[in-house]
Amino acid sequence: MLPKDEPRLDEESILTAVRQLNLRGTFLSVDGQFRGGQCSVYKLSFLPQGDTQDRKSIAVRVPLHMTDRDGIVSALRTEWQTLSKLKQQDFRWSPEPLGFSLTFDNPIKHPFLVLSWGEGSQARWDDYHPPRLLRDKFLEELATIQTRLIECSMEDGKTTWQGFFERIIRNKRSRVINGMLPGLSEKDCDEQQARLCEVLSIEGQADYNNRSFAVDHGDLKPENVIVDEHYNIKCIIDWGFADTVPLPRAAALPRFLWGKSLSPTAQQDKRSYLASIRAQRCSQATLRQFQLEGNLDFRAIFLESLFSKNVHMMLARNGWQID
Repeated sequence: MLPKDEPRLDEESILTAVRQLNLRGTFLSVDGQFRGGQCSVYKLSFLPQGDTQDRKSIAVRVPLHMTDRDGIVSALRTEWQTLSKLKQQDFRWSPEPLGFSLTFDNPIKHPFLVLSWGEGSQARWDDYHPPRLLRDKFLEELATIQTRLIECSMEDGKTTWQGFFERIIRNKRSRVINGMLPGLSEKDCDEQQARLCEVLSIEGQADYNNRSFAVDHGDLKPENVIVDEHYNIKCIIDWGFADTVPLPRAAALPRFLWGKSLSPTAQQDKRSYLASIRAQRCSQATLRQFQLEGNLDFRAIFLESLFSKNVHMMLARNGWQID
């Protein structure tokens, strides 16, 4: 983005931009800024209409690090549609969508979303904190939330699983041929294509023509979870990568549990997560299969390689094996 196109993110511009959306309430101040890898989030305080004392908070989400204007608008529109869909399904762990501006013609000169504020704090997560009792409780809740997200958003897709993923591979192959993805070869794409059907099978049972799609958060990890002081999960944040995808992708292990080279603590985390999945009641047999059966790590990382150049390169260089 050129300097003259940089967003105006001073307090007055942000407040003016939000006020122009005619949301029901009086916006008072910007109380904080939180910068993530893909966006800046501003915490605003406001008084709901008809309330003179009960100050509340909202989040203004402004995407960063994207230079394609159409891409910015498209990404925010997808995020808004996803959050609106989840609200309709009474999925209580996502922010409520309150308003948006999908144009650069506003006081901050940049598209943005207005969402409800998740009260609590970002989950702190490493090999030493929280202790195992709280870890297992958190992982059980997260497993329940992932399953609930899939169940409440399940729909018949416009194409099959195979058709969806093959289109991605074809588009990637064309970009490789045109020199737009240095580091990847046509052979890498062909090898990926050759392994797709196997990845979409469970114990040799092919389901390529299945059309079950569901919402995938895209980056489900502790850093994107808001908890209370007892590590109860209050909200899942950062839905910028969320999309409606084939069930095998939506049902994959959260990425912080991927791989075979995990620390002993993380290995126990994975076992706890999968034990929580097994303990759930689930009427959807196919969902259960992709959550628990087959090579979970390879399937998750392979499907990620369809979307990530770096993961594709890593798998190709490792002979389509994972460490």
